[in-house]
Amino acid sequence: MKYRRILNLICIGFNLVWSLNLSSQHTIINYRGTAIFKSATDSEYSNNMTLLTKRINNSLKNIDIQVKTNGVLNIVSYVEKLENDFNGGTLKNLTLSMALNGKQIFTDYSRQTSYYESLSYNMLRSVSTSNIEWEILDDVKNILGYKCYKALGNIVSLDEEYRLAVPTIAWFCPELSLKGGPTAYATLPGLILELENKKMKFTAISIEENKNTLREVNLKNKKIKSHKEFVAYFSANNPLSRLNNKK
Repeated sequence: MKYRRILNLICIGFNLVWSLNLSSQHTIINYRGTAIFKSATDSEYSNNMTLLTKRINNSLKNIDIQVKTNGVLNIVSYVEKLENDFNGGTLKNLTLSMALNGKQIFTDYSRQTSYYESLSYNMLRSVSTSNIEWEILDDVKNILGYKCYKALGNIVSLDEEYRLAVPTIAWFCPELSLKGGPTAYATLPGLILELENKKMKFTAISIEENKNTLREVNLKNKKIKSHKEFVAYFSANNPLSRLNNKK
């Protein structure tokens, strides 16, 4: 009986340390991504988008969206579960564009700024984390054994972010008090374990302690453009845009 009590105390202590580690140390969260498309009035467009969404979701089965955070930095990237499973890289780029709006997203909370690494150009697109205001509700649900609260995202300036990338619903866990999640706007008081925007849904499938130090991204040699500057640059340098301008 005495040994069982000691064993229980050890287990309780281990769980407490584990919880404290997740709340105060470097953490890795893996998410399953699902592309979303709501049918449109144009039947041909709706059919094409439904097929494309199906292909992207098949592609997402081979990718985990991964977040590494320490409450100061938040890095959103991806992990391929199968190599060479994409058709010439085109579907992969389309999938990453849908899920991350680029190769990766990293947030520097001290600067209140997030940076999207472009798939097409050697540059970063910067946005302000304060461009999303969160409304925290009383709704509660359980994700991975954690009690999560619902929050609604409201954009401040539509000129400073792509409409489809705006987070609309998030479920976050105050028990895991680190800021972090699969978005450029993970500013809620706890890890975001589920997030939805108008084109994607992310649901956490695992949480673990990151034993490696999360290093700040060196921005000194990076080309950085604001969202407006990036949109203007893309419009001027995209071949389709140049072709349309000649008409």
